[in-house]
Amino acid sequence: MYWPLQDAKNHFSKIVRLARSEGPQVVTKSSVRAAVVLSAADYDVLLSGRQTFVDDLLSGPSWDTAMADAVDARAQPLRTGGILASLRRAPLVDGDLELTRARDNGTSAMSRCPG
Repeated sequence: MYWPLQDAKNHFSKIVRLARSEGPQVVTKSSVRAAVVLSAADYDVLLSGRQTFVDDLLSGPSWDTAMADAVDARAQPLRTGGILASLRRAPLVDGDLELTRARDNGTSAMSRCPG
């Protein structure tokens, strides 16, 4: 069944009951489908057998030892000394890259806005 958004707001308990007994309830906004209210059982069926993001990553192609070692070597500077130390060791450090930060003077951007 289709429900305009305002009606869905006013009859949410009824929509949940109908979703549990009759199936998904569609909520529209400006006559366009905007959301669907599902019962928990329907939602569980929808998710069953679906891989998580971690599952997707782990099921990808395996890395050979050389690739794993290269990735680990690139990550090692981040583990020793933090991000600023890593940036100081970066190839661009010989350039004009400024790694210091100005002290905060305590004024907020909103205090400088007119009005």
